[in-house]
Amino acid sequence: MEKQAEAIAQLIRDNSMYVKGGFRPYFCNNKKFAEKIKKCSYIYPIVGIDAASSEFGCRPEVFAPVFRRLRAVSRKNTLDSLYEKHDMQLGRTFHVGEDFYDIVDGLRAIDECIFFLNFESGDRIGHAVSLGIDAYSYYKTRNFNIVLPRQILLDNAVWLLKKMEEYSINDSYGTKYKLKEIFETYFRTIYSKIDASIEDYYASWMLRGDEPSRTKDSLQSEWKICAKNNFKPILKQIRNNSKAMDLYQYYHYSKDVKDKGEEIAEYQLDDGDVLVIREVQKKMRQKIAREKIAIETNPTSNLRITDIDRYSKHPITVFYNRGLKPNYDPDQIMVSINTDDQGVFATSLEKEYALIACALEKKRNDDGSPTYSPKDIYKWLDDVRESSLVSSFLDDEMS
Repeated sequence: MEKQAEAIAQLIRDNSMYVKGGFRPYFCNNKKFAEKIKKCSYIYPIVGIDAASSEFGCRPEVFAPVFRRLRAVSRKNTLDSLYEKHDMQLGRTFHVGEDFYDIVDGLRAIDECIFFLNFESGDRIGHAVSLGIDAYSYYKTRNFNIVLPRQILLDNAVWLLKKMEEYSINDSYGTKYKLKEIFETYFRTIYSKIDASIEDYYASWMLRGDEPSRTKDSLQSEWKICAKNNFKPILKQIRNNSKAMDLYQYYHYSKDVKDKGEEIAEYQLDDGDVLVIREVQKKMRQKIAREKIAIETNPTSNLRITDIDRYSKHPITVFYNRGLKPNYDPDQIMVSINTDDQGVFATSLEKEYALIACALEKKRNDDGSPTYSPKDIYKWLDDVRESSLVSSFLDDEMS
């Protein structure tokens, strides 16, 4: 990934015409050629970067250093006065929250994407299904029992506990106590050689977006410097926590930790746990909406890969429902309807829009009456289309 990213970085540094924001020869002796170049949308083959991989065993932390570095590449600017200015930033998308061991695992992956990759306004998350699906229905189909690797269960428990604290979520059912029990049990099992607290462990998790190697490689120094992520003051403090740093190294390099962490564990949830998970989903949606991070939804892909069994249950209307619901949440997430992989899923953008429209038209209330009117549906779809253009990585000329 560093090699691929370095190739893109070099094009950015050189103000290449093949990268969005690069130099285009408007001033040319051949006026016809100059005009042709100016009108060509395809003159920018690279407008953004994306990562779409199996989410199991390949979390956002793997991609974090190169995503952050490409955001910070400096361009040569000696010719700025000679050509039109364009948006100098490549767009950034990360596909996450579609494959997950359980909803908490998917939510944590989305949070890791935002935190480790420094996502902000204008960036896009692909899928994010775990952010919008109904938690009770999801766990009910599994008899409220989850089966997952010990390391994942440990990470999820500590992360959920800290989110409950961050969002001030009510703990009427004793979920915090159960999460602390998970930590005590599985931390001692996996990290038997280290004595650390939940705070130490969470601090080590916050470091996972960094390049783990402590070696100095002159050929890759530029990437490793950025990978240290020093612009976050809280991470500077964490690097003074010796236990967190040790846990961070054990997580990456200890074979014993890896082997024990890969062993399978089971955990039984109750209604109180599900209520907490629902509340975390809601708080995260509000945060993403406020930070103006867009979500690319892929209805057909999500139906074939996740637990969603019909288009009407797709969470796009949870993310954005202005015009469909009379009392909608003021924190509406920018969304778009996409195809994901057209070849694999044998679909098109027109088909994806039609499938969602048809599903919403067929949706019924308990008394059998239509849930939405056709007028509201098509107005809502047009709003989604407009939202897609706003969150697009193309500039005005290209769109």
